[in-house]
Amino acid sequence: MGLESLVFFGYLSVAISFFSFVLGVVKRSWLSMVISAVTSLPIVFYFLGGNNEWLKLIWFLPILLLTFAFIFWWYKKKTL
Repeated sequence: MGLESLVFFGYLSVAISFFSFVLGVVKRSWLSMVISAVTSLPIVFYFLGGNNEWLKLIWFLPILLLTFAFIFWWYKKKTL
Protein backbone atom coordinates (compact mmCIF):
# COMPACT_ATOMS: atom_id res chain seq x y z
CA MET A 1 0.00 0.00 0.00
CA GLY A 2 1.52 3.26 -1.09
CA LEU A 3 1.59 6.59 0.61
CA GLU A 4 -1.08 7.94 -1.72
CA SER A 5 -3.63 5.38 -0.56
CA LEU A 6 -2.88 6.10 3.10
CA VAL A 7 -3.40 9.81 2.50
CA PHE A 8 -6.60 9.06 0.59
CA PHE A 9 -8.00 6.92 3.42
CA GLY A 10 -6.96 9.55 5.97
CA TYR A 11 -8.86 12.26 4.11
CA LEU A 12 -11.79 9.92 3.62
CA SER A 13 -11.88 9.22 7.36
CA VAL A 14 -11.87 12.95 8.13
CA ALA A 15 -14.65 13.61 5.61
CA ILE A 16 -16.88 10.78 6.86
CA SER A 17 -16.28 11.76 10.48
CA PHE A 18 -17.13 15.41 9.84
CA PHE A 19 -20.18 14.62 7.69
CA SER A 20 -21.60 12.12 10.19
CA PHE A 21 -20.95 14.57 13.05
CA VAL A 22 -22.90 17.34 11.31
CA LEU A 23 -25.67 14.90 10.39
CA GLY A 24 -25.78 13.59 13.96
CA VAL A 25 -26.07 17.06 15.46
CA VAL A 26 -28.71 18.23 12.99
CA LYS A 27 -30.87 15.11 13.30
CA ARG A 28 -29.82 14.28 16.87
CA SER A 29 -28.96 10.79 15.69
CA TRP A 30 -27.00 8.65 18.10
CA LEU A 31 -25.99 6.26 15.33
CA SER A 32 -24.38 9.05 13.30
CA MET A 33 -22.44 10.14 16.37
CA VAL A 34 -21.16 6.59 16.91
CA ILE A 35 -20.09 6.46 13.25
CA SER A 36 -18.33 9.79 13.71
CA ALA A 37 -16.51 8.51 16.80
CA VAL A 38 -15.36 5.32 15.08
CA THR A 39 -14.18 7.10 11.95
CA SER A 40 -12.27 9.66 14.04
CA LEU A 41 -10.12 6.93 15.58
CA PRO A 42 -7.51 6.81 12.75
CA ILE A 43 -7.05 10.57 13.09
CA VAL A 44 -6.62 10.25 16.84
CA PHE A 45 -4.10 7.43 16.51
CA TYR A 46 -2.13 9.47 13.97
CA PHE A 47 -1.87 12.51 16.23
CA LEU A 48 -1.06 10.45 19.33
CA GLY A 49 2.32 9.73 17.77
CA GLY A 50 3.31 13.40 17.80
CA ASN A 51 5.68 14.99 20.27
CA ASN A 52 3.41 17.92 21.05
CA GLU A 53 1.55 17.49 24.33
CA TRP A 54 -1.43 19.49 23.09
CA LEU A 55 -1.95 17.13 20.15
CA LYS A 56 -2.14 14.21 22.55
CA LEU A 57 -5.31 15.72 24.01
CA ILE A 58 -7.12 14.82 20.79
CA TRP A 59 -7.98 11.42 22.29
CA PHE A 60 -10.84 13.26 24.03
CA LEU A 61 -12.58 13.63 20.65
CA PRO A 62 -13.98 10.07 20.38
CA ILE A 63 -14.96 10.15 24.06
CA LEU A 64 -16.82 13.42 23.51
CA LEU A 65 -18.55 12.03 20.42
CA LEU A 66 -19.58 8.87 22.26
CA THR A 67 -20.90 11.02 25.11
CA PHE A 68 -23.06 12.92 22.64
CA ALA A 69 -24.23 9.60 21.18
CA PHE A 70 -25.22 8.37 24.63
CA ILE A 71 -27.08 11.61 25.39
CA PHE A 72 -28.95 11.45 22.08
CA TRP A 73 -29.78 7.75 22.63
CA TRP A 74 -30.96 8.39 26.18
CA TYR A 75 -33.09 11.36 25.12
CA LYS A 76 -34.68 9.36 22.32
CA LYS A 77 -35.38 6.44 24.64
CA LYS A 78 -36.85 8.80 27.26
CA THR A 79 -39.23 10.49 24.81
CA LEU A 80 -40.59 7.22 23.38
